[in-house]
Amino acid sequence: MSETLLIRLASHAHQPMFWWLFSADDRLLFSGELPDAATLASLQEYAIGNQVIALVPACDLVLRSVNLPGRLTHKTRNALPFLLEDEVVEDPARLHMAVLAHESPLVHLAAVEHTLMQEWLRWLDEAGLQASRMLPDVLALPQTVGGYRWSLDEQHLIRESRWQGMVLEDELIACLPATQVSGWQTTTQTLPLRAVHLPPVTLLQGTYRPQRNKSGSFGMWRTPVYLLAASLVMVLAARGLESLNLSHQQSALQEQMTSVYRQAFPGSKPMSDPWFAFKKKMEGRNSQFLPLARTLDSVLPATVRVQTLQFDAAQKELEVQISGTSAIALQAIEQRIPTGFSMRIGEENTKSGTITVYLSRKPKRQKENLPAMSHLEQMKAQLAQMQSEIGQKPTISQPVTNMADVMIRTSTLAHLPAPPVTRNDNELEIKYATPVPFTSLANWLQTLEVQYGIVPQQVELTDKGQGNVQVERLVLSGRSRS
Repeated sequence: MSETLLIRLASHAHQPMFWWLFSADDRLLFSGELPDAATLASLQEYAIGNQVIALVPACDLVLRSVNLPGRLTHKTRNALPFLLEDEVVEDPARLHMAVLAHESPLVHLAAVEHTLMQEWLRWLDEAGLQASRMLPDVLALPQTVGGYRWSLDEQHLIRESRWQGMVLEDELIACLPATQVSGWQTTTQTLPLRAVHLPPVTLLQGTYRPQRNKSGSFGMWRTPVYLLAASLVMVLAARGLESLNLSHQQSALQEQMTSVYRQAFPGSKPMSDPWFAFKKKMEGRNSQFLPLARTLDSVLPATVRVQTLQFDAAQKELEVQISGTSAIALQAIEQRIPTGFSMRIGEENTKSGTITVYLSRKPKRQKENLPAMSHLEQMKAQLAQMQSEIGQKPTISQPVTNMADVMIRTSTLAHLPAPPVTRNDNELEIKYATPVPFTSLANWLQTLEVQYGIVPQQVELTDKGQGNVQVERLVLSGRSRS
């Protein structure tokens, strides 16, 4: 098996599934996201002749180490579910118990409901996929002292030790002590999840062990088998030619995508996945602040006044304190929010007469009931999207080497006072001593984004009346050379 296909299954059939294809030397070849279990069949072309490993969410398992002095025999194995009787709600008889390792006197266990195991295996079977191994997803992360954390979609995968780990949502992470969270090592790697990190065990034990075909009397079947083998050779030869042609097409598309990426971002480092790199770069070039601020301005009536405005690119949310409104007026404002944006109402300050509202963009959801696309079709669609986005967004010829100089020069053209600048790595912080016109400030920020790739990361404004705002804090970052 020259390549390894990792498939991260979900807790429920309607949730997204993720997959990664690695070469024999652990290079990431392809990756993707599927909307649900029904589309797993689209991975058949990557599974042929390769090792398939299914990863399952650790939040659906119980990973524990128990004391069991002596030998691990068939009799003691049958007693293992009852050692977890005080830690699980389910009846022990409903649990599938897999032994991950026996390091006397400790036995490292993984427990999961039979119904869930059967559901995962049914998804794979209906998709025509055969997993050689199944393991908790957190065991595919690096093993580090103090623990390792990596975010996938809206979940946090945490590997605490060789046999322990967990999956937590954002809400649960926020409830944990800061000292515990800060102790988990994180990474800037695009994908720390690797098959090479997995221990040589599997959850497919006992009744779930893959069945091997038993040998029988071969004599009476020799001629049919030889004929079948000859036919199979012909079919494989035809498929080999088809696969070779498909590989040439994929290589040509990969080269085109790489060319488009380098055209959009000259001087960038080599990348193995131009589509993923392109999406990350385009996200960094697009300001979230200006669309949110303009949307807010378009829905607020003239009687409502914005007192303060705060934006943090990491949160992707605009926090605004407004006055001069009522519950009925807020409902009317919510109804005027355009498609693609959402507003939620926060706390009311009765002393100051202000209400805090939060405006954000809705995440793009994959359309349902779309037919599963082959990898070649996916690459064609990705290339078309890259070309379309490049056509809509002016190309920045070179990375900005002196952001402070650019900002001072462009602020003068925008009729703004020269900003005092404080540098912090690849970010610049600005604080104006006097109020400035908000319209001039917004136009200046748009010029910085479109022409130089400099976008706001943090914004704090206070209304000073007559269209003027006090810039309490403005942090900008430019496109890096990477």
